Amino acid sequence: MDIGVIGVGVMGENLVMNMLDKGHSVAIYNRTHEKTTKLIGQVSSEKQDMAQGCASLEELVKALRQPRKILLMVKAGRVVDAFIEKLRPLLSKDDLIIDGGNSHFNDTTRRCQESAGHHYFIGCGISGGEEGARHGPSLMPGGDVLAWEGALPLFSSIAAVSTSKTPCCEWIGGEGSGHLVKTVHNGIEYAEMQILADMYQVLRGTRDPASIEQMLSGWRDKGTSGFLLEALQTVFKKAHNGQPIIDQIVDEAQQKGTGAWTAEEGLRAGVPIPTISEAVTSRVISSMKQVRTSLGSLPSGAEASSEGFTEGELMKAFMLCRAISYTQGLNLIKKVSSTNGWGIDLSVLCRVWSNGCIIRSEFLDVLSRMTASEVLESSVDFVLIATDGIAPLRKVVSHAISTGVAVPCLSTSLSYYDALRTEEGPGNLIQALRDFFGAHTLLLKGETEPVHIDWSMAVQ
Repeated sequence: MDIGVIGVGVMGENLVMNMLDKGHSVAIYNRTHEKTTKLIGQVSSEKQDMAQGCASLEELVKALRQPRKILLMVKAGRVVDAFIEKLRPLLSKDDLIIDGGNSHFNDTTRRCQESAGHHYFIGCGISGGEEGARHGPSLMPGGDVLAWEGALPLFSSIAAVSTSKTPCCEWIGGEGSGHLVKTVHNGIEYAEMQILADMYQVLRGTRDPASIEQMLSGWRDKGTSGFLLEALQTVFKKAHNGQPIIDQIVDEAQQKGTGAWTAEEGLRAGVPIPTISEAVTSRVISSMKQVRTSLGSLPSGAEASSEGFTEGELMKAFMLCRAISYTQGLNLIKKVSSTNGWGIDLSVLCRVWSNGCIIRSEFLDVLSRMTASEVLESSVDFVLIATDGIAPLRKVVSHAISTGVAVPCLSTSLSYYDALRTEEGPGNLIQALRDFFGAHTLLLKGETEPVHIDWSMAVQ
């Protein structure tokens, strides 16, 4: 068999079927053997000899041609470590374990180091959901590059095809780099979803779902197209019991943690990613349904907006906020890559994300060009988007504020943009207060060495 797959949940099952379609033979193991048997039963008769269900890890390892390739599609965390420990005595030094789950990149780095001398290890971010896994996902491998050459043909064959007609599967870098970029991908995903939710919240008071969907359809040929925007149109069209299903869904957003990982890494690395972080916070607030219901009578101070905005202005505001969230994500990847010496090529990453993944959109081609600039926000493309979108974004946010509508990612994106272009910010005041109560010192203009001020002389 060409490859072994451990774990046949939704993603694992669909990846197996994708591999079989591309002519690869697969040995399959699942903790509950019934799932393995069920999946084998779904394989077409002409491909039955290409799929082998295995009742044990020993059987799976024996079924594979050497050097062996084993893909783990199991829950991140201790389960991954447990399977690696069970597999390690069964493998040779040239064999390869690939973790295709949503593992934390630091765990992947540790596993690469622990696997050295025993077998090769790769952490591969996989995006695209059930549909992507079945017909072509975006794949982000990182780890032991020496083992990748042998795995590349198989994984390239099952990947989506990029806008440049290459597989959405390219080497990302060393150790945990593949899972890092998948984590940040998910953070960007959180941000774009909340940006869309902000727009919906602003509009829902005056427009029904069908009207909003019609508006979004009109944006399709104007550089905004992407998976999430198109998915939103489908959501607005869907009916349940004769009424729009969106109006019947409880507004308690959930999350699995990768967005929070992105926000945490931004703080740890010292890279501002407020739009992404605010998207995570918004889900936390959303989950507080009882609290929000009990506080619904608090005064809003809202008033009728004296000035609304047009559909075109909302579209331009969306395009700017999306650009801001993507650049925040790439800024974080760039910093973590530099710190770890991974050499992640951001333009290659944009190509990998251009199809198959959840954040795929026309904008990825623009973002790829932007990566040629040392500072993404100073690139020609970003400046053009900002020039076109900043006034509309101010108008949309102003309207939301005056009418008491929370638009956390729209307003945070605006504040972030304004902070970036502020040459003289209030950091001097922060430094003065830090020195006042903590003697942390500060730097005076024209000086080169920090000093502590004797603030007692200023107190009367």
